[in-house]
Amino acid sequence: MNILRLIGYALGVSRRLIFFLLKTSLMLLGPVVVFVVGGYIYATGGRIVTTDNAYIKADKILISAEISGPLSEVHVGENTPVVGGDTLIRIEDDPYLISVARTKAAVAVVSRDIRAAKAQYREEIASKEVALKQVSYLRGELDRQQSLLDKGVVSAVSVDHARHELEIAEKLLRQSDERISQALARLGDDPDLPVEQHPKYLEAWAEKERAEYELDRTKILAPTSGTVTNIGLQVGEYVTAGQPLFGIVGSGDAWVDANLKETKLTHVKVGQAATIEVDAYPNVVWRALVSSIGAATGSEFSILPAQNATGNWVKVVQRVPVRLMFLDSIEEPPLRAGMSVIVSIDTEHKREVPDFITRALARLGKENLTP
Repeated sequence: MNILRLIGYALGVSRRLIFFLLKTSLMLLGPVVVFVVGGYIYATGGRIVTTDNAYIKADKILISAEISGPLSEVHVGENTPVVGGDTLIRIEDDPYLISVARTKAAVAVVSRDIRAAKAQYREEIASKEVALKQVSYLRGELDRQQSLLDKGVVSAVSVDHARHELEIAEKLLRQSDERISQALARLGDDPDLPVEQHPKYLEAWAEKERAEYELDRTKILAPTSGTVTNIGLQVGEYVTAGQPLFGIVGSGDAWVDANLKETKLTHVKVGQAATIEVDAYPNVVWRALVSSIGAATGSEFSILPAQNATGNWVKVVQRVPVRLMFLDSIEEPPLRAGMSVIVSIDTEHKREVPDFITRALARLGKENLTP
């Protein structure tokens, strides 16, 4: 009241008049202020979509062995940081070294056998040429003996002997053909086929390659950079091929999966800006972008989906996964997979002014312009 008295004294008016003018101004301006503020809230309401059903995600890789055997080395433990290519564990390699040596020896044996088969084939071809000449000679000899028999120069015994010799030579020729066929079959029906392309050699070589591959897999390397999790291995422990041993959480790009209610997805689109607040760092805000919107609600992929066609039905608002990618660095402060976050998406949506207000303002404007 002292302030009003001073103002009235300065302006030369009574305190009561000043109080009346102030009260009247508030009564007139109050509705205007409420209307303006309410209009702003209405126009901008629904622009920001917020949810706390959101979590940080990162690449998670399950490490398993491709071969079986006891562990000879374990180089990592729980939460050990690793770089892609680092040796994680090693499986006892003695049996696989033996396998490599055995398969290399098998390759050498097969190579030797193929070369021997080639030599035998060439030898059989040469033998056949000799047999052909022998058959040709004995046929001529039989013809000569038969001619001499017709002239009475020789006896029938000489002809029989010549015929017998020819039959033996023809039999040897047939046997030579059989041996050539067998030798040719051992060479893959192609005597000129290189040793390295022979099916037997390729089979032995494949076994050697497999043995070397398994030997190489006794050393398990980190497929990517990250942090080792859920490991409890000890030297001497037996691991089985395909058995999950531990995991690696990747240290690369992380993202956020936000589960938005279907009623909030109306104006959410890919590429919209967003902010992310992490519960662990209450005073830090990360910028992000909407990178994708799920094609189905989470319940569609549940093991036991809801059967709404039977029993009493209760409508439940479904949630759709929305993925957001960070624009800011996630290294400082460090973000970890599974952290809870609050996501706010700016949809840039603006509500339109209702028609009745638009018509009222237009009518008011016309009345003010009318003279």
